[in-house]
Amino acid sequence: MKKIINFPSIRIEANYVFGEVTHYSLFINNEYEGTYITKGDLNHRLLLIQITELNRGLNKV
Repeated sequence: MKKIINFPSIRIEANYVFGEVTHYSLFINNEYEGTYITKGDLNHRLLLIQITELNRGLNKV
């Protein structure tokens, strides 16, 4: 299963197997940055915190 999380400048496509994120793809300003392997839901939560902070930095005027 895939879940797409959108921020104004960032998109995350997270892939789930049995409720855990196995890997995700990261796009910044619609440019593919890479696919990363995770070790479950904890890493996914940490990723969201990091992405939220990155997004705040990208949207500062």
